[in-house]
Amino acid sequence: MTVWLPTVPLTAAERKRRQRRRQECGRIVVPVEVDEIRVTEALLSETLLQKSHAEDRQKIGAALAIVIAAWLDRTGRKNT
Repeated sequence: MTVWLPTVPLTAAERKRRQRRRQECGRIVVPVEVDEIRVTEALLSETLLQKSHAEDRQKIGAALAIVIAAWLDRTGRKNT
């Protein structure tokens, strides 16, 4: 599973291209509101996030993607 968050604003055309690619792969982007401290502490305690990355939203998002992928694997829902 690849997680990518832009560091520079994307053009409308690039956002649309990325959306089409995700749709072709059966993927979606889901905005989720979480408790920043609890999530960060949980990722740190599970060694899914390095302390030096605790304020890096891109790294936090990548770690959460790993957690979700592992959960789906455990429930028998394999990554396509």
